[in-house]
Amino acid sequence: MTAPPKVTSPAFIVKINFIHELGTTQKVGTSMYFSYSGGRPLQADVVAFAGDASTAWNAHCAPLFTANGQLLEVTCQDIYDTMGQFGVNNTAHAGSRSGSQPTTFACAVVSYQITQHYRGGKPKGFWPFGIQSDTTNDSDWLGASVTAFAAGVAALAAAIDGSSSGAITLGAQQAISFYSGSQANTDLSKWAPRNSPKPRPTAVVYPVQGWACAVKIGSQRRRRI
Repeated sequence: MTAPPKVTSPAFIVKINFIHELGTTQKVGTSMYFSYSGGRPLQADVVAFAGDASTAWNAHCAPLFTANGQLLEVTCQDIYDTMGQFGVNNTAHAGSRSGSQPTTFACAVVSYQITQHYRGGKPKGFWPFGIQSDTTNDSDWLGASVTAFAAGVAALAAAIDGSSSGAITLGAQQAISFYSGSQANTDLSKWAPRNSPKPRPTAVVYPVQGWACAVKIGSQRRRRI
């Protein structure tokens, strides 16, 4: 199947991707998007922002993550156009929770709340937080854990907001819609779905207004790296 064209942003946006290594050495990632101002970032700037995000994760998210895993790396990419700079920070930070995850790919699904109302998927992050004692049964997180997970991601976003390097300053977290509707899938395999998501000509940007964690335990199964 031919890869769809890369969708860029109509605004100055960076994508920050957090790559976690679980106790099984499996890797999973989840991304956040932030506005920026001051021109276009240089390669040194996006490397610096990846480092700032890594430090913020260690301060606000390590206490939510099992000590059997770690944040392995953070990447930052300017997605205003296809020439945007890309940077990596490889500083590893271990989680500080004593205990194991309920299952290898369990995660906290944190919604990024926006003012728009529409049918279909909403912006969210799949964070590998939580240990067995955070659950009430095989399917739900404890209420206190739900609150802590949402607060941790909100604090992470707030810590990244305002980061600066050179002339560039990051702003608030944003939610980005890259697809709308569906199109015929050009993959003719009998196992392929009939339709695939249709890329927008230009992505749509929604400011994030709040953070809320689902009670149900999510899964990283399709987000393994």
